[in-house]
Amino acid sequence: FEGAKSLLEACSKRTLTGKGLAADVREKLSVVEAILKLVNVTSNTFPMPRSHAETTVADVSKHLEYLPLSRQLIYAKCNVLLSLHKYSEVLAILREVKGKALLPRQQQQQQAEVGLDSSLQWLQALACSGKGDLDRAIRLGEKCCKVDSCAVHDVCIVQRVQRWKQMVDLKREANVAFAHGQNTKSQDLYTKAIKLALSSKNLVECPPFTAILFSNRSATHQKEGDVISALSDCARSCALDPNYVKAYVRAASICESVQLYGLAVDWLRELLGRTPKPEALTKKEAKRLSRLGNLLQRGEESGRPALYYKIFGLGMNAKAAEIKKAYHRLVLKSHPDKDPLCGHVAMDKMAAVFMCCSTAYEVLSDRERKDEYVSMCFFPLSTLSTPFLSLLFALRR
Repeated sequence: FEGAKSLLEACSKRTLTGKGLAADVREKLSVVEAILKLVNVTSNTFPMPRSHAETTVADVSKHLEYLPLSRQLIYAKCNVLLSLHKYSEVLAILREVKGKALLPRQQQQQQAEVGLDSSLQWLQALACSGKGDLDRAIRLGEKCCKVDSCAVHDVCIVQRVQRWKQMVDLKREANVAFAHGQNTKSQDLYTKAIKLALSSKNLVECPPFTAILFSNRSATHQKEGDVISALSDCARSCALDPNYVKAYVRAASICESVQLYGLAVDWLRELLGRTPKPEALTKKEAKRLSRLGNLLQRGEESGRPALYYKIFGLGMNAKAAEIKKAYHRLVLKSHPDKDPLCGHVAMDKMAAVFMCCSTAYEVLSDRERKDEYVSMCFFPLSTLSTPFLSLLFALRR
């Protein structure tokens, strides 16, 4: 395209005698300039506004209709699709062109890899990373460096592949530690892997894989009885991968353990809304969902209040100062605006966890409300008549 632009510019400076030739040259020059503007989209332009990115993809697609083998246009389209998180589309495009001789030809391109030079291989690696297949992404990234010596000297590519390797290794070590009952060690390893995933300013590394890291770390918090931290990690996991069943089920299970039945139902309702077909769930997941559903139904019918003291990790004899201290500590962990994922994913679930924390504090920090709450803990509403309730609350006051 650069060569075409130079030739057309040279022609436009000459006196052209053919009928309509000058207008034709100007038209072709404007088309080539438009293409060059599209193919010169670089990583410096990202994050690109969604509307602009979608318009760019549509414009590139129009030119690809009559230039289907253009390496530069294919690269530009895939690059912008990555910014829109359309990883499956990128992989589909690259599968389609892999066996084709794209233009212009690459001198260093090996015959065995017709159609995929190091640049396209790197986009394929990024798409696999976005889909959660880090093992394949690592293989493609290493292969990319072998095919093109320039990629080896690209510090960003090398560092990215190394980061992926570290994340995979840390997750593997954390899983082993958790299986051997080393909860603190496992939690620390998951945290290190998560920090690597969030180390870039404008992106979350491999969202589905990072969602697994958050969900797994949630299990370590749950084992320690840290309800808010466990729920916060589940919220992050579901935000990163809305189709990750295990995170939804774990969140509902945590809510059920502290009698937050309404919140648990919300998690399960959203999960079932995302997986309408029973075959989308494994047998184990379907069985656990059924058990949870029955527990939540019985819990709601019982009228038992949420276990606010347990949510704060305190005993029911905790003093006001202890309650306040626990609240301030947990609020920092669950505040949606202060979360490292804020700006990358939706924060509605994190906001629900934060609201749960705030509601607990509102009840426990108010003497009158706390007295009524404690009474309800010992005498659930479903077991008491209205006159008895009135008498009980009057005596508490």
